[in-house]
Amino acid sequence: MEEKSRGRSRGANGPWKTGDYEYHLKHDAAKNLLGLVLETYEDLHGEPPKELFIHGQTYFNDEEWDAFCEAAPPSTNVIGVRIRRTGGETKLFRDGDYPVLRGTALLLDHQTAYLWTTGYVPQLDTYIGPETPNCQSASNRDPVSASKIDPLGAELARRCVVLM
Repeated sequence: MEEKSRGRSRGANGPWKTGDYEYHLKHDAAKNLLGLVLETYEDLHGEPPKELFIHGQTYFNDEEWDAFCEAAPPSTNVIGVRIRRTGGETKLFRDGDYPVLRGTALLLDHQTAYLWTTGYVPQLDTYIGPETPNCQSASNRDPVSASKIDPLGAELARRCVVLM
């Protein structure tokens, strides 16, 4: 592990590229990585997490996803989210002199949302940027679990200004 902070862990960079900017782990590597993350979490908190959000810029393939689910204890709900830059085709405007608030999320359904990670920051009373911010696209890996518990919407609601 390279980075451990506030209950978040990050794996090391490595030779996992499979094609056009898609990186995937083999079953054992994915299972070992998540095992290290869960071990660290349990060392810090004394119990496994109730929910584990795994996010990346690529879709998790079945081999990775199966390994992540195997590594997690039955009491931990594993949720995979893909967050990618968009090409600027979706813009959100608001009244006034400043663009959308940084942290705004537009929930399209229980599985998909747009998220603005740049924008107006009220605490600074400014927007640091030359043009209207672009959003990022966020989608849930598992539509079945998403429809049952709405993890993407719940996570975004905890972290963002959510528009429904």
